[in-house]
Amino acid sequence: MGVMDFERRRDWRAQLIAYLTEVQGQPFTWGTLDCALFACGAVRAQTGVDMAKGWRGYRTAKGSLRKLRAAGFANVEEAAAAVLPRAARLRPGDIAVIDTDEGPALGVVQGRFVYAMTYENGLQAVPMAADQRGFTV
Repeated sequence: MGVMDFERRRDWRAQLIAYLTEVQGQPFTWGTLDCALFACGAVRAQTGVDMAKGWRGYRTAKGSLRKLRAAGFANVEEAAAAVLPRAARLRPGDIAVIDTDEGPALGVVQGRFVYAMTYENGLQAVPMAADQRGFTV
């Protein structure tokens, strides 16, 4: 696929808010609503492009990693870097990388926070770090 230049819809902010509202209260579910598929859903809400096509369907962390490795990626950050341009400065709607004990995870920038799917609490807002890295949508 290669790094793509996405064009946001005119109403991307409203579409993104609608998506965040839709997933609020839903549990983290591997292969349906995990950190990577949540980020892909945010990109789709803003652009109409389904980056997760062909990625859904695994049911465990191991299944996710197996699918990533089969595609040539070590983690979700590498997979995102293959299709999204790196951001010099993150803006609302961009995809942020969150460092976790299990490795990098993906979230969505909203103001001073990054929204991400967590195992324990589902959708959760975490403060954006000063050195937060990520990708432009």
